[in-house]
Amino acid sequence: MVYDFPTKVETKNANSIHLAIYVPSTKKGTQKISPAQFKARVRETMKFLTDSFGGATQIRGVGYYKDERIYAEEDVIIVESYTKPRDYQKVDKRIKEYILRKKSTWGQNSM
Repeated sequence: MVYDFPTKVETKNANSIHLAIYVPSTKKGTQKISPAQFKARVRETMKFLTDSFGGATQIRGVGYYKDERIYAEEDVIIVESYTKPRDYQKVDKRIKEYILRKKSTWGQNSM
């Protein structure tokens, strides 16, 4: 199944688009990455959204999820940006490709 995010209807009817990428501190489920690797992921995502929309903000958070039968908690950085619908449409495909590529390279089940 293929999901489109955000949909053309959502972007057409919106005053602004809010995009947030949750940068995980783990790979392949519950395997922690080093602080340097985590910082590099955050820096890369900040740069990507800043280049795409002119700016980005990072917020510290904690993710909580179930991996098989184990409950796990991980540090995350939420990198977010806002833009106008017409500006989002210019980079829509690039944003989706970035997220799907990072899902794979960061070893995540979902993003």
